[in-house]
Amino acid sequence: MYADYLAAIVLANVLLGLAAYLPLAGGRLLVCVGALAGIGGIAAAVAHVAGTPLPLALVVGAAASAAAAWVLDLMTRKQSGFEYAITTLAAGEVIRAIVTNTDRLGGALGFSDTRQVTSLVPMWILGLLAVVCVQLFELSGARRAVAVLRESDRLAESLGVDARRMRTKLVVAAGALAGLSGAMQIHLVGIYEPRAFGFDRSMEILLYALAGGSVSYLGPVCGAAVLTVMPELLRINPATRQLGYGALLTLIMLSRPEGLATGPWSRPWLRSLVKRSLDTG
Repeated sequence: MYADYLAAIVLANVLLGLAAYLPLAGGRLLVCVGALAGIGGIAAAVAHVAGTPLPLALVVGAAASAAAAWVLDLMTRKQSGFEYAITTLAAGEVIRAIVTNTDRLGGALGFSDTRQVTSLVPMWILGLLAVVCVQLFELSGARRAVAVLRESDRLAESLGVDARRMRTKLVVAAGALAGLSGAMQIHLVGIYEPRAFGFDRSMEILLYALAGGSVSYLGPVCGAAVLTVMPELLRINPATRQLGYGALLTLIMLSRPEGLATGPWSRPWLRSLVKRSLDTG
Protein backbone atom coordinates (compact mmCIF):
# COMPACT_ATOMS: atom_id res chain seq x y z
CA MET A 1 0.00 0.00 0.00
CA TYR A 2 2.78 2.44 0.89
CA ALA A 3 4.64 1.56 -2.31
CA ASP A 4 1.52 2.30 -4.38
CA TYR A 5 1.06 5.61 -2.58
CA LEU A 6 4.72 6.59 -3.07
CA ALA A 7 4.61 5.66 -6.76
CA ALA A 8 1.51 7.86 -7.22
CA ILE A 9 3.25 10.76 -5.45
CA VAL A 10 6.27 10.29 -7.73
CA LEU A 11 3.98 10.48 -10.78
CA ALA A 12 2.33 13.64 -9.43
CA ASN A 13 5.75 15.24 -8.88
CA VAL A 14 6.85 14.18 -12.36
CA LEU A 15 3.91 16.17 -13.73
CA LEU A 16 5.03 19.17 -11.68
CA GLY A 17 8.55 18.82 -13.05
CA LEU A 18 7.18 18.75 -16.58
CA ALA A 19 5.04 21.81 -15.78
CA ALA A 20 8.20 23.70 -14.83
CA TYR A 21 10.06 22.31 -17.85
CA LEU A 22 7.69 23.45 -20.62
CA PRO A 23 7.98 27.24 -20.05
CA LEU A 24 11.69 26.79 -19.33
CA ALA A 25 12.10 25.10 -22.72
CA GLY A 26 10.75 28.30 -24.27
CA GLY A 27 13.02 30.58 -22.27
CA ARG A 28 10.65 31.52 -19.42
CA LEU A 29 11.11 30.75 -15.71
CA LEU A 30 7.61 30.18 -14.29
CA VAL A 31 7.99 30.59 -10.51
CA CYS A 32 4.40 29.87 -9.47
CA VAL A 33 3.89 26.26 -10.48
CA GLY A 34 3.06 25.40 -6.86
CA ALA A 35 0.23 27.96 -6.81
CA LEU A 36 -1.17 26.65 -10.10
CA ALA A 37 -1.10 23.12 -8.68
CA GLY A 38 -2.96 24.33 -5.60
CA ILE A 39 -5.69 25.91 -7.72
CA GLY A 40 -6.16 22.63 -9.56
CA GLY A 41 -6.16 20.64 -6.34
CA ILE A 42 -8.89 22.70 -4.67
CA ALA A 43 -11.00 22.84 -7.86
CA ALA A 44 -10.81 19.06 -8.24
CA ALA A 45 -11.65 18.46 -4.57
CA VAL A 46 -14.68 20.77 -4.75
CA ALA A 47 -15.89 19.07 -7.92
CA HIS A 48 -15.40 15.59 -6.42
CA VAL A 49 -17.26 16.48 -3.21
CA ALA A 50 -20.12 17.87 -5.33
CA GLY A 51 -20.57 14.42 -6.87
CA THR A 52 -18.37 14.61 -9.97
CA PRO A 53 -16.67 11.27 -10.75
CA LEU A 54 -12.97 11.26 -9.87
CA PRO A 55 -11.65 11.13 -13.48
CA LEU A 56 -13.77 14.13 -14.45
CA ALA A 57 -12.83 15.93 -11.22
CA LEU A 58 -9.15 15.52 -12.13
CA VAL A 59 -9.88 17.04 -15.54
CA VAL A 60 -11.71 19.93 -13.84
CA GLY A 61 -8.61 20.60 -11.74
CA ALA A 62 -6.37 20.60 -14.82
CA ALA A 63 -8.77 22.94 -16.66
CA ALA A 64 -8.98 25.37 -13.72
CA SER A 65 -5.19 25.67 -13.52
CA ALA A 66 -4.88 26.01 -17.29
CA ALA A 67 -7.35 28.91 -17.17
CA ALA A 68 -5.40 30.54 -14.34
CA ALA A 69 -2.16 30.10 -16.31
CA TRP A 70 -3.78 31.73 -19.35
CA VAL A 71 -4.81 34.77 -17.27
CA LEU A 72 -1.29 34.97 -15.85
CA ASP A 73 0.15 34.84 -19.36
CA LEU A 74 -2.08 37.75 -20.42
CA MET A 75 -0.74 39.78 -17.49
CA THR A 76 2.92 39.01 -18.22
CA ARG A 77 2.89 38.89 -22.01
CA LYS A 78 5.27 41.83 -22.44
CA GLN A 79 7.72 40.69 -19.78
CA SER A 80 10.74 38.46 -20.08
CA GLY A 81 13.78 37.21 -18.22
CA PHE A 82 14.23 38.14 -14.58
CA GLU A 83 11.24 40.51 -14.67
CA TYR A 84 8.97 37.65 -15.75
CA ALA A 85 10.29 35.35 -13.02
CA ILE A 86 9.74 37.97 -10.30
CA THR A 87 6.21 38.74 -11.53
CA THR A 88 5.18 35.06 -11.51
CA LEU A 89 6.76 34.68 -8.08
CA ALA A 90 4.68 37.60 -6.82
CA ALA A 91 1.54 36.12 -8.41
CA GLY A 92 2.13 32.86 -6.57
CA GLU A 93 2.55 34.66 -3.25
CA VAL A 94 -0.66 36.65 -3.85
CA ILE A 95 -2.55 33.41 -4.45
CA ARG A 96 -1.03 31.89 -1.31
CA ALA A 97 -2.08 34.93 0.75
CA ILE A 98 -5.63 34.76 -0.61
CA VAL A 99 -5.92 31.06 0.24
CA THR A 100 -4.42 31.55 3.71
CA ASN A 101 -6.92 34.30 4.57
CA THR A 102 -10.03 32.69 3.10
CA ASP A 103 -11.83 30.28 5.40
CA ARG A 104 -13.76 28.63 2.59
CA LEU A 105 -10.44 27.64 1.03
CA GLY A 106 -9.19 26.13 4.28
CA GLY A 107 -7.42 29.17 5.69
CA ALA A 108 -4.10 28.73 7.46
CA LEU A 109 -4.87 25.08 8.29
CA GLY A 110 -5.24 24.06 4.65
CA PHE A 111 -8.06 22.79 2.46
CA SER A 112 -9.19 19.32 3.56
CA ASP A 113 -12.77 19.00 2.29
CA THR A 114 -12.14 15.92 0.13
CA ARG A 115 -13.71 12.55 -0.55
CA GLN A 116 -11.89 9.30 0.08
CA VAL A 117 -10.36 7.70 -3.00
CA THR A 118 -10.86 3.95 -3.35
CA SER A 119 -8.81 3.44 -6.52
CA LEU A 120 -5.68 5.03 -7.93
CA VAL A 121 -6.37 3.78 -11.46
CA PRO A 122 -7.92 7.05 -12.78
CA MET A 123 -4.89 8.98 -11.50
CA TRP A 124 -2.47 6.57 -13.16
CA ILE A 125 -4.34 6.65 -16.47
CA LEU A 126 -4.58 10.45 -16.69
CA GLY A 127 -1.09 11.01 -15.27
CA LEU A 128 0.60 8.63 -17.71
CA LEU A 129 -1.50 10.01 -20.57
CA ALA A 130 -0.20 13.49 -19.74
CA VAL A 131 3.41 12.23 -19.76
CA VAL A 132 2.81 10.56 -23.14
CA CYS A 133 1.44 13.86 -24.49
CA VAL A 134 4.64 15.62 -23.44
CA GLN A 135 6.69 12.87 -25.07
CA LEU A 136 4.76 13.30 -28.33
CA PHE A 137 5.42 17.04 -28.12
CA GLU A 138 9.14 16.30 -27.75
CA LEU A 139 9.07 14.31 -30.99
CA SER A 140 7.11 16.93 -32.93
CA GLY A 141 8.22 19.84 -35.05
CA ALA A 142 6.83 22.21 -32.41
CA ARG A 143 9.60 21.16 -30.03
CA ARG A 144 12.20 22.20 -32.57
CA ALA A 145 10.50 25.57 -32.89
CA VAL A 146 10.59 25.94 -29.08
CA ALA A 147 14.30 25.11 -29.10
CA VAL A 148 14.95 28.02 -31.44
CA LEU A 149 12.58 30.25 -29.45
CA ARG A 150 14.62 29.67 -26.30
CA GLU A 151 17.71 31.00 -28.04
CA SER A 152 16.17 34.07 -29.68
CA ASP A 153 12.67 35.48 -30.28
CA ARG A 154 13.86 37.30 -33.38
CA LEU A 155 15.42 34.17 -34.82
CA ALA A 156 12.26 32.15 -34.15
CA GLU A 157 10.04 34.75 -35.81
CA SER A 158 12.37 34.87 -38.82
CA LEU A 159 11.69 31.14 -39.21
CA GLY A 160 7.93 31.67 -39.10
CA VAL A 161 7.32 30.89 -35.41
CA ASP A 162 4.78 33.07 -33.57
CA ALA A 163 6.79 33.57 -30.36
CA ARG A 164 3.95 35.05 -28.32
CA ARG A 165 1.42 32.36 -29.21
CA MET A 166 3.93 29.56 -28.70
CA ARG A 167 4.83 30.79 -25.21
CA THR A 168 1.14 31.10 -24.33
CA LYS A 169 0.60 27.48 -25.33
CA LEU A 170 3.56 26.38 -23.20
CA VAL A 171 2.31 28.26 -20.12
CA VAL A 172 -1.26 26.97 -20.50
CA ALA A 173 0.01 23.41 -20.96
CA ALA A 174 2.17 23.85 -17.86
CA GLY A 175 -0.88 25.03 -15.95
CA ALA A 176 -2.86 21.97 -17.02
CA LEU A 177 -0.06 19.62 -15.91
CA ALA A 178 0.29 21.43 -12.58
CA GLY A 179 -3.47 21.34 -12.02
CA LEU A 180 -3.66 17.61 -12.71
CA SER A 181 -0.80 17.04 -10.29
CA GLY A 182 -2.46 19.15 -7.60
CA ALA A 183 -5.73 17.26 -8.13
CA MET A 184 -3.90 13.97 -7.66
CA GLN A 185 -2.02 15.11 -4.57
CA ILE A 186 -5.02 16.50 -2.67
CA HIS A 187 -6.81 13.16 -3.11
CA LEU A 188 -3.70 11.20 -2.12
CA VAL A 189 -2.79 13.27 0.94
CA GLY A 190 -6.26 14.49 1.92
CA ILE A 191 -5.22 18.12 2.50
CA TYR A 192 -3.62 20.99 0.60
CA GLU A 193 -1.68 23.34 2.86
CA PRO A 194 -1.06 27.03 2.06
CA ARG A 195 2.68 26.32 2.02
CA ALA A 196 2.16 24.32 -1.16
CA PHE A 197 1.09 27.53 -2.94
CA GLY A 198 4.20 29.48 -1.96
CA PHE A 199 7.73 30.20 -3.10
CA ASP A 200 9.41 27.32 -1.24
CA ARG A 201 7.31 24.66 -2.94
CA SER A 202 7.69 26.30 -6.35
CA MET A 203 11.48 26.25 -5.92
CA GLU A 204 11.34 22.55 -5.05
CA ILE A 205 9.44 22.00 -8.30
CA LEU A 206 11.97 24.00 -10.31
CA LEU A 207 14.68 21.79 -8.82
CA TYR A 208 13.03 18.78 -10.45
CA ALA A 209 13.69 20.32 -13.85
CA LEU A 210 17.08 21.86 -13.06
CA ALA A 211 18.55 18.85 -11.25
CA GLY A 212 17.27 16.46 -13.89
CA GLY A 213 18.14 18.70 -16.83
CA SER A 214 16.05 21.14 -18.87
CA VAL A 215 17.20 20.10 -22.34
CA SER A 216 14.90 17.09 -22.60
CA TYR A 217 11.64 16.06 -20.92
CA LEU A 218 13.53 13.11 -19.44
CA GLY A 219 15.30 15.61 -17.17
CA PRO A 220 12.32 16.61 -14.99
CA VAL A 221 11.07 13.01 -15.04
CA CYS A 222 14.38 11.77 -13.67
CA GLY A 223 14.83 14.73 -11.31
CA ALA A 224 11.34 14.41 -9.82
CA ALA A 225 11.72 10.66 -9.29
CA VAL A 226 15.11 10.95 -7.56
CA LEU A 227 14.24 13.98 -5.42
CA THR A 228 10.94 12.41 -4.32
CA VAL A 229 12.23 8.94 -3.47
CA MET A 230 15.50 9.93 -1.78
CA PRO A 231 13.89 11.88 1.13
CA GLU A 232 11.68 8.84 1.80
CA LEU A 233 14.73 6.60 1.97
CA LEU A 234 16.40 9.08 4.33
CA ARG A 235 13.31 9.09 6.57
CA ILE A 236 14.88 6.16 8.44
CA ASN A 237 16.96 8.70 10.34
CA PRO A 238 15.00 11.99 10.60
CA ALA A 239 17.97 13.80 12.16
CA THR A 240 20.01 13.45 8.98
CA ARG A 241 17.18 13.67 6.44
CA GLN A 242 17.61 17.35 5.53
CA LEU A 243 21.40 17.03 5.63
CA GLY A 244 21.28 14.05 3.29
CA TYR A 245 18.85 15.80 0.93
CA GLY A 246 21.07 18.88 0.76
CA ALA A 247 24.16 16.74 0.20
CA LEU A 248 22.38 14.90 -2.62
CA LEU A 249 21.46 18.17 -4.37
CA THR A 250 25.01 19.47 -3.98
CA LEU A 251 26.43 16.24 -5.41
CA ILE A 252 24.07 16.36 -8.39
CA MET A 253 24.84 19.98 -9.24
CA LEU A 254 28.60 19.50 -8.87
CA SER A 255 28.87 16.23 -10.76
CA ARG A 256 26.14 16.87 -13.33
CA PRO A 257 25.66 20.66 -13.63
CA GLU A 258 23.56 20.22 -16.79
CA GLY A 259 21.28 17.68 -15.08
CA LEU A 260 21.07 13.97 -14.40
CA ALA A 261 19.42 13.13 -17.72
CA THR A 262 21.50 15.47 -19.89
CA GLY A 263 24.29 14.26 -22.11
CA PRO A 264 25.50 14.25 -25.70
CA TRP A 265 22.79 11.66 -26.46
CA SER A 266 19.83 13.54 -24.98
CA ARG A 267 19.19 16.17 -27.65
CA PRO A 268 21.80 15.89 -30.43
CA TRP A 269 19.71 17.82 -32.96
CA LEU A 270 19.06 20.86 -30.75
CA ARG A 271 22.51 22.44 -30.82
CA SER A 272 23.00 21.66 -34.52
CA LEU A 273 19.58 23.12 -35.38
CA VAL A 274 20.26 26.38 -33.55
CA LYS A 275 23.78 26.58 -34.97
CA ARG A 276 22.52 26.15 -38.56
CA SER A 277 19.81 28.75 -38.00
CA LEU A 278 22.30 31.26 -36.62
CA ASP A 279 24.73 30.60 -39.48
CA THR A 280 22.03 31.11 -42.14
CA GLY A 281 20.51 34.10 -40.26
